[in-house]
Amino acid sequence: GDVLSGIVTGLLARGFAALPAAAIGAWLHAEAARHFGPGLIAEDLPDRIPAALRGLGG
Repeated sequence: GDVLSGIVTGLLARGFAALPAAAIGAWLHAEAARHFGPGLIAEDLPDRIPAALRGLGG
């Protein structure tokens, strides 16, 4: 929950409205975890977020 709340809080600080920040944060959190695979711990997620964002660029 700490990583997810940090993502959402960061989006809120950048001016996103609450609902879009929560939706984007949940998607980004899940996408980062999906790319990591089994054995994931919370400390692994922040390093995977840039890769998840790059995946949006096509």
